[in-house]
Amino acid sequence: LMRSSEVILVRGRPVRIWGLTHHGAHFAVPIEEDIHHVPVFEPRKVAISTLEHEISVQCIHAHALRMGWRDWRTANQVSVQLAKGGLKIPDGIATDPLGERTAIEVERTLKSARRYEELLVSYLDGRKRGLWKRILYLSPSEDMAARVERAYRVIKKARFPGQSFAVTDSHLTPFAFMAFDSFYQEPNS
Repeated sequence: LMRSSEVILVRGRPVRIWGLTHHGAHFAVPIEEDIHHVPVFEPRKVAISTLEHEISVQCIHAHALRMGWRDWRTANQVSVQLAKGGLKIPDGIATDPLGERTAIEVERTLKSARRYEELLVSYLDGRKRGLWKRILYLSPSEDMAARVERAYRVIKKARFPGQSFAVTDSHLTPFAFMAFDSFYQEPNS
């Protein structure tokens, strides 16, 4: 059902990682469910940056559940539905302790201005469709969170199905940016 492999991290420290085999994937979900969203472990395809990102997402997921978040759906669980709608796939979608459906994005590295414009439009479109009420960006440090927020705040124009629109502060109201540690300390994130 499972297999493991050793991966050498950047500082030379080996880490053993585990994942589902194809056989295990078939047993990971109830018989009536589709298994295409279940990732199968392929050690040669594991990139260090992807591994660090996935570990961060899993830690945030675990902390969120302990903090009262519920109905957590992973990127793999929602990817088919959102991709068909032309939307960016967040790292997770969950209901916060106050009952607000939230798209969660773990941001370990900054992206281009063009990419953030695309993300802004996609997240606002998903909000308009009722898939989430707010968008929460989580980063490893306060400095990184502030830089991600700045990347969004400098967007002045965006395009939605071929039409340009001015981005205002009200477009950014549903977005929140914080460091992992700040998120872990929030009583009702």
